[in-house]
Amino acid sequence: MMRANFAGFERARLVGVPNSFCCWGRAVPSRVANAVGFSSWGRGLSGLRILASVVLLLCTAALAQSARRKPAQPATTRAECSTQAEFCVTVPATWKRLGDDFDGDGFVVAEPRTGATQDQWNLLTAAARDIPEPQAGKEPMSLDEFISDSLMMLSQHAQINTMERRRLEIAGHPAQVLRVAYDDPDGKRVLELLGFIDGEDGAFYMLSLRIRPEDEQRMTAVFDRIVHSWRSTAKPSAK
Repeated sequence: MMRANFAGFERARLVGVPNSFCCWGRAVPSRVANAVGFSSWGRGLSGLRILASVVLLLCTAALAQSARRKPAQPATTRAECSTQAEFCVTVPATWKRLGDDFDGDGFVVAEPRTGATQDQWNLLTAAARDIPEPQAGKEPMSLDEFISDSLMMLSQHAQINTMERRRLEIAGHPAQVLRVAYDDPDGKRVLELLGFIDGEDGAFYMLSLRIRPEDEQRMTAVFDRIVHSWRSTAKPSAK
């Protein structure tokens, strides 16, 4: 809602008080009144009152218009969360949730496409994966090692071509974003955008957006916003 200009309203209200104008009219020398177009005090005062009424009317109309509520705009995004894994991301409001995945530690959301089956939709999978306990005398698995293992599993089904890999921070946590390509069993080219986040809470978070090649530019921008929207919903542990 627009803020009402109360300063302007107060000035208009004061101008509209006849007594204020009478006092002001008597205090102004006749040469000043003549200079602004009034040949006598009577007509000058009458003209000022008319002017005050017009100003007050205009200010009242402006206030009434500014007080009107703008119609609520439909939301363009919404939060999708995993209650079990305690994290959320923000996705376009028009996308459809297809269900949970990874035994409740993740979920699948897709962009509907008219006239196409669900396996042809741009498909987002988001999940949390617990970091395995390290062997005695060894360091816990790093984010780089987790990404390597994930790509190795993916390469068991297709020849993976990593086209881009960059490091960044998401909500203060180490993260990486990859863009890979491979051929599906039917020989069709598939692009997949991958996001990996070290939650530094004993879990890695993985986002995977499988897209059609013709949607690459548009979906790359969408995926970047989704990755940056990631947030943990876990309550801070008591110290």
